[in-house]
Amino acid sequence: MSYGKVMTSRSGLGALRDTELISRKLANLRWILVASPAYIARRGRPETVEDLKSHACLRYVSSGRPWPFEFANGESLLPDGTVRYRR
Repeated sequence: MSYGKVMTSRSGLGALRDTELISRKLANLRWILVASPAYIARRGRPETVEDLKSHACLRYVSSGRPWPFEFANGESLLPDGTVRYRR
């Protein structure tokens, strides 16, 4: 990258592949889990992190891998409920 400076934002899993790049953490992202009243009425309200495993969850995918949910208490979960993709 000898033509100047380039800045981009990146969120994802793992280390940078290009060793000529420099990365710096800019901020922590906060995520919230939400569900519609209709979904809760149909599927029930999850009371624990473990309950989320069987629920239909939107998931972010980076490099072909879904991001796990990471909670403030240190728990981590990769939901295995129904996945629906929209193209």
